[in-house]
Amino acid sequence: MKKWIWIVILQILAVNALSAQENSLFWKIEKKGYKTSYLLGTMHSSDPRILATQEKVLPYLKKVKAYAGEIIFKESDILSLLPYFFEKDSSKQTGNLLSEAEMTLCKEKVKASLGSGMEGIVARMSPYMVSLLLQSAETTNSEISTDSYFNFLDMALQNKAENWGKTLISLESVESQFSYIQNLDAQKQKEHLLLVLNSENTKANQEEEQMILWYIDNDLLSLQSYIEANLNTDPLLTIDFIVNRNIVQKNNMVLSMKKLATFTAVGAAHLPSENGIISLLRKEGFTLTPL
Repeated sequence: MKKWIWIVILQILAVNALSAQENSLFWKIEKKGYKTSYLLGTMHSSDPRILATQEKVLPYLKKVKAYAGEIIFKESDILSLLPYFFEKDSSKQTGNLLSEAEMTLCKEKVKASLGSGMEGIVARMSPYMVSLLLQSAETTNSEISTDSYFNFLDMALQNKAENWGKTLISLESVESQFSYIQNLDAQKQKEHLLLVLNSENTKANQEEEQMILWYIDNDLLSLQSYIEANLNTDPLLTIDFIVNRNIVQKNNMVLSMKKLATFTAVGAAHLPSENGIISLLRKEGFTLTPL
């Protein structure tokens, strides 16, 4: 269960139009009165090819005083997140929204994807949370070990920063992350879960592979196009959801950079578009240069 808690967190954490000359996932940030800092768009993945990309940014991480991530997690925090996985509102619980036949299918899929025992707890989860678990299983090696599931790119960078004595900064809170799910319309959650239950794993794996290839090619524009094309396929991934988080992340980045040279790592979806972090920082007078 601990493995899937962590993977789902990354899924939740799962767009200033940029020119081709600025098609980059890594940026230098400068402004008079602020410490020179860096911004990396990440892909929440433990794929070895994604993890290998950290080598080019580690010299910059070494130079700064602080590391900022969407949420700073440690393995010891995992069990404290358990309550967030269960829906308190019974009218939004999977067991009360699905028909008997739909619930049978759901339990079968959960057992097959996540292992025996997990199917017994999904009835008290929200449909969206169940869909996140299933989608995580589709794109993650089910044999991943306790040690390796904490080796996603974001976590690998955080661990390096902590080992090097950097100040660790959370740009968002756990409560805010889960509140987005808790506020989703129950019927939309149900429809999304049924779509996931009846989808083929092959498509999800193919889509993740394409995103990995774009990421290792430093191709932010292709990632942006994919994200924008898929906004309507997931009830959580709305423009408002992304933009609201962009603003919160940007505001806390600015506070940090005023005091400390900061290396920020957030999901690549938060960087581009007119309301992305790159544009929001430029509107406040920061100079961002692709590296």
